[in-house]
Amino acid sequence: AKPTFIIWKQYQRRPELLASLLDATLMFLPHIFRSKAFRPLDYCCKFVSTVKHLLSVRPPFVIIQAPPLFMALAALVTRTRYVVDVHNALLQSYWRRVPLTRYFIRHATALIAHNLEIQSMLAEQFPFSQIFTIPDPVQVIREDIPRNPRDILIICSFDYDEPIDLILELLAAVPDLTFTITADPQKLPRKRRMDLKSRSNVRLTGFLSTPAYHRALRSSKAAVVLTTMPSVQPSGACEALASDTPLVLTRSTLTESLFGKWALLVDNNIESLTTAMRSLSDEPLDLEGCVNHWNEGVAQGIEKLLEYLNSTRRYSLHRS
Repeated sequence: AKPTFIIWKQYQRRPELLASLLDATLMFLPHIFRSKAFRPLDYCCKFVSTVKHLLSVRPPFVIIQAPPLFMALAALVTRTRYVVDVHNALLQSYWRRVPLTRYFIRHATALIAHNLEIQSMLAEQFPFSQIFTIPDPVQVIREDIPRNPRDILIICSFDYDEPIDLILELLAAVPDLTFTITADPQKLPRKRRMDLKSRSNVRLTGFLSTPAYHRALRSSKAAVVLTTMPSVQPSGACEALASDTPLVLTRSTLTESLFGKWALLVDNNIESLTTAMRSLSDEPLDLEGCVNHWNEGVAQGIEKLLEYLNSTRRYSLHRS
């Protein structure tokens, strides 16, 4: 049987690409209930589905995206080895205080970090864990579409780690540009939602299929990716890299090291952001060399992880 990559969300690009490289079966379990008040019931339903899958398939190991980390309990119940793909929120938000989080992490066969800063944080908090660094894989997006010099793609999800008020300020500060936003405005408080919908230079598309999203990337003058949290490796920045899209990105030590050679790095204030908007060039980018170097790091991380999992499985079988 193949390993399984399980995500308790509707869709994310990172596991889709990683699953292919790991030769793993991909399993998305989207929320059943929209309201967060029903999230505990939602997790219970997903837990049952996960247990059923693991018992029926019996994969050699399961990769779980965290947060949430509750699906680790399904792996423990079914005696399935599990690898945790640790997302930033597990270490830098309320998720790290959720009961049993440390227990689940300590009992994982291995941990996957997105970058060296997250690897360092994991090593400090869980010094006896096996940690492997695997950045988001970059799959080149080849859409031969002319770029619209007046269209900017804001890649966001209206999540807690995004400066939403700053995004609204940007829309007002640069009225001559059109901003495409794919995030769901229903996630915003009513006042912010009405403010957003009242803007004449905003195009709200809702969730886009992968081909449609790729066309949006390739047809935009630039992509904007903003975050309020340090050590975040934004998937939107990787998608800009994959599509040769000029990128305006929040400055941090991590983004400086990963994207600083070609992206416009900004502070999270309107002056820095509008200056970047005005300084965008119409010259096309060719990021093939950056993509190749990036994916070499991905391949090395995957190779080390699989070697470790294969060696520990042989040891486990020998012991049994």
